[in-house]
Amino acid sequence: MAWTEDPATFEGEHVSFRDVRVLPQPAHPIPIWIGGMSERALRRGVEKGDGHQIIGVKPHEAAPVIERLRRDRPEETFTISLRTGWDPQGMDPDEIRAEADAYAEAGVQHVVSAPWRSDLDSWLRSMELLAELVVGR
Repeated sequence: MAWTEDPATFEGEHVSFRDVRVLPQPAHPIPIWIGGMSERALRRGVEKGDGHQIIGVKPHEAAPVIERLRRDRPEETFTISLRTGWDPQGMDPDEIRAEADAYAEAGVQHVVSAPWRSDLDSWLRSMELLAELVVGR
């Protein structure tokens, strides 16, 4: 509401505000992805979100979750994303490639990776190696 109305006013059961301004307003609608793995989180994703972020599952565990989400939101514009901990400096590159392929086959449209490196140079190197392994495949 505050992204599309200027000023925005809302009266709800738990929250109310009057004449709030958010400037600059977005140039276009911003998609909202809901995250989580509980049934309630999955329901919230399909009811309220433009996409859903799956967290902490291996490829064979992703397929039933994606089927569950697609049952209620079959349109391709409902984005399904997944978070991994891929780190090519500490994992077998073939395992990363195989998982990337399996996630794609299951219906994951985006993968967000968070290598476990703690210093910037190592983290950037992991991201460069990861891009070489999976981007543009």
